[in-house]
Amino acid sequence: MRKLLLGLLCLTFIINIQAQTPKMVLKTNILPVLMGQIFGTSEYRIVYEQAMPETPHALAIGASYNSIPFLLNASDIIQNLKVDGYRIQLQYKLYIGKGKTAPDGFYISPHFSYNTARFSRKSAPSDYLQVHLMNINGLVGYQLITSGNFALDIFSGLGFKSNSADIVANTGDDFDDLNENLPLGTGPKFTLGFNFGLAF
Repeated sequence: MRKLLLGLLCLTFIINIQAQTPKMVLKTNILPVLMGQIFGTSEYRIVYEQAMPETPHALAIGASYNSIPFLLNASDIIQNLKVDGYRIQLQYKLYIGKGKTAPDGFYISPHFSYNTARFSRKSAPSDYLQVHLMNINGLVGYQLITSGNFALDIFSGLGFKSNSADIVANTGDDFDDLNENLPLGTGPKFTLGFNFGLAF
């Protein structure tokens, strides 16, 4: 009898947890793995979003690791290239709509991103190209959370970019093959993207 009661209590607890509105979302995107925000990189991304209980507010932080695109590993240029870097994203979300609570539905959001990667040759490691991309955006988006707790976050917006690169060429390597493909400079930018994952 005790085991039966204990089993019923555990089942009730599990059902109650599943019935609760998710307050945490863990997301990623596989497309940047193919080609990251910085040309010549793969970006392995994870984004964690935490909703404030019973409010329309949520905070999100993203962390990424930049490395060589795995699809290009076979090319001669990539085989002599070493890539190492990271990306940090910070975001505040305000979910809009009457009685709306985070993290499901339409939202507006300020968003900050800093992305950096260092390129060097394995044959000349003292030479390197250090890329810095900094973005500040105003975003509008929609996050869908299904009954199975699958989350899809689609967003777009306008912002400002400040992109630069530093070259150290002790042996004369100016990294022209990479540098000419980088969107360097400052000015306005357009953002369109998505992340997907699970809500808890």
